[in-house]
Amino acid sequence: MLQIENIAKRFGDKVALGGVTFDVIDGEILAILGPSGCGKSTLLSLIAGLEHPDQGIITWQGESILDVPPHRRGFGLMFQDYALFPHMNVYENIAFGLHMVGLPQEALQGRVSEILDLVGLADFANRDVNTLSGGEQQRVALARALAPKPRLLMLDEPLGSVDRTLRERLLFDLHRILQDIHQTAIYVTHDQEEAFALADRVVLMRPGQVEQIGTPQEIYRRPVSIFAANFLGFTNLFPGEVIDIKGNELVKTPIGEFPITTKRKGKVTILIRPDSVDLDGKWDYSLRGRLTDISFRGTLTRAVITFEQASLTFDFPTQSKLPALGSEIEFGFDPEHGILLYEPENKIT
Repeated sequence: MLQIENIAKRFGDKVALGGVTFDVIDGEILAILGPSGCGKSTLLSLIAGLEHPDQGIITWQGESILDVPPHRRGFGLMFQDYALFPHMNVYENIAFGLHMVGLPQEALQGRVSEILDLVGLADFANRDVNTLSGGEQQRVALARALAPKPRLLMLDEPLGSVDRTLRERLLFDLHRILQDIHQTAIYVTHDQEEAFALADRVVLMRPGQVEQIGTPQEIYRRPVSIFAANFLGFTNLFPGEVIDIKGNELVKTPIGEFPITTKRKGKVTILIRPDSVDLDGKWDYSLRGRLTDISFRGTLTRAVITFEQASLTFDFPTQSKLPALGSEIEFGFDPEHGILLYEPENKIT
């Protein structure tokens, strides 16, 4: 439906975007994930038509929309602060966009009623928006954005101001609503949990450029670079070197030598995900270290295991029988879960 091709944007000497390319499929929820200042909101402004790119093209169903003004693109935009009209009640807020497009009154009333049902606010039409909770205000903002049936819905950090418990519930509801109406959407966030919970695919950005595109599972299981691993919160990163012993490729690391299938040679960085080990002994390869810290995390227990030259953090199911602190611990490890990382040469600094 939407294609972004080689989009670049500068503000004075600052490169906001340096050649960004991706597409959005019909009915897909695509998350744009990245740290503050990486260009996420700039990208959204370009898609919405609020800014114009310095280079590149944006197309909808194969036709350029660069010269189409924002109000004619048929896109909806929902902000973090909701931007509700305080002098209007719930019904009037949702009906505002429908009035603007000249929808007849009977059809307008039917659409507002339909969308209130969709977001679970059927009895809230006459409520003052200033008396609503944060979650209720978020639903009104979503209803207002969805009421005109946008071709594309763009959400800019919509859950950034709500607490964790409410965020979990709103994420579930938002995903259900968008799925139920087959709404094509772009969701901008700096929070990987939000992106992974909501999106069909994720565009992971570093400052000014796309770092990785894939499903949440693909990005979590196989980050493509040190930047991606660091942003996702992985800490088990350490140096290694690919060596050849009697025709067999091994990676020499501070915690031992083990086989990893790779075409790379020489020095590399190794990532071992915290969930890639177990205590069942089902794998042929094992690691042995000393248990130096334990932290209870609900369904998981986070353990720090210290080796001769490194300390790594792993997550075990809470029911796992870990030895006492200070004891030696041996656990299974699949070498293919060791990920070789590098930094791409074309990064923007």
